[in-house]
Amino acid sequence: MDQNGSSQNQPGEQVIYKVEVTTGQGLLTGTFDLISIVLVGTNGESPKTYLNQFGMTCCQGSLDRPDVGLQLPEFPVKPVLPGAALPDLLHHNESGYTGLSLASDWQRGLCFLPPGLFEAKMKGFLYKPYSWEKLEDIRKIFWFYHTPVSEFVFKHWKDDAFFGYQFLNGINPIKIQKCTDIPDNFPVTQEMVAPTLGRSTTLQEELKKGTIYLVNYKILEDIPTILLNNKQQYIAAPLCLLHQKASGEVLPLAIQLSQHPGPQSPIFLPTDEEWLWTLAKTWVRNSEFHTHEVIAHLLRGHLMSEIFSVATLRTLPMCHPVYKLLIPHLRYSIHINVLARTFLISQGGTFDKAIATGRRGLAVLLRKATDDLTYTQLCLPDDIEARGVGDLLHYYYRDDGLKIWEAIKR
Repeated sequence: MDQNGSSQNQPGEQVIYKVEVTTGQGLLTGTFDLISIVLVGTNGESPKTYLNQFGMTCCQGSLDRPDVGLQLPEFPVKPVLPGAALPDLLHHNESGYTGLSLASDWQRGLCFLPPGLFEAKMKGFLYKPYSWEKLEDIRKIFWFYHTPVSEFVFKHWKDDAFFGYQFLNGINPIKIQKCTDIPDNFPVTQEMVAPTLGRSTTLQEELKKGTIYLVNYKILEDIPTILLNNKQQYIAAPLCLLHQKASGEVLPLAIQLSQHPGPQSPIFLPTDEEWLWTLAKTWVRNSEFHTHEVIAHLLRGHLMSEIFSVATLRTLPMCHPVYKLLIPHLRYSIHINVLARTFLISQGGTFDKAIATGRRGLAVLLRKATDDLTYTQLCLPDDIEARGVGDLLHYYYRDDGLKIWEAIKR
């Protein structure tokens, strides 16, 4: 802790102390609790100074530097951490503070923002009320921190193989299911998919072999949308037909952007004009965003865990072994959900400002998803069997998830 000022400070003057609060690199360091600092001396103490952070305070490896002020006579200058005993502080004292070196992707910029969003905000991209004019503008957001993954995505995001791979191991790998019969409201024909399947096979043969898969976003049908920047927003309720080749590559065969076929809802194919096909795939990815955020993330992740958290706190004493088993996983569940209700899904929150459905559409989608949710969907082995994806090649979500499931079961 350093005093900002010279030794000529007079009694009664305001003195500012610069305090460094560092968080170690250990797993699960950091807290959602409200942290404050009070400097205590022989003749008094300073007012509370809060570490002003949104969300998690003192993230892993972070360094906060709040200024603590008080009248000089109330608190004599005295080092609280003599010799900088903490290794992190010792490092900064020896080398001079030049910025904390952070290794984790999510530790760059603000504690609660991944680097892309932080840099976008700094450059004015985040709140642009108009569309980007070229793809290079998107790349500029991530100029500061490139990884092999980000470079691969930027290079291959239009590739059909990468589009198909994301249904297996992307952000929401629980939508894909085996297709044994083409749905009546998705009239895909052999002639449509022949160029993609090749001459050595047919659609009916691949259906019998079990290599045809379907992703259906019917749940998004009739979800209301809002106006953003005085423009009406839209979402699709698409169907996407996929084929897994012998090599394991998953390729899209056809896309229909609504649940009702007809002249106003054509079937898009890989043989269509490049940007028309790319746009159809983009709408599918947009639908993936809505189902992932509201169903997989909010409902199954946050809200379901809140049920168990409330039940644990209400019914189990702290000495109960089940309480001790659950509480490390439920410690922040209620608090982070309060933050979400306050800043994300509240009136005028992030969903109203940036998401096509707004909070009203989110509520409708959440209600439909809750009505459709079953217990077996939360049990990975049962869910894998119900979707018929037990033999889907390169499905690492399934492979890794079942290992964790079995470990917990034992």
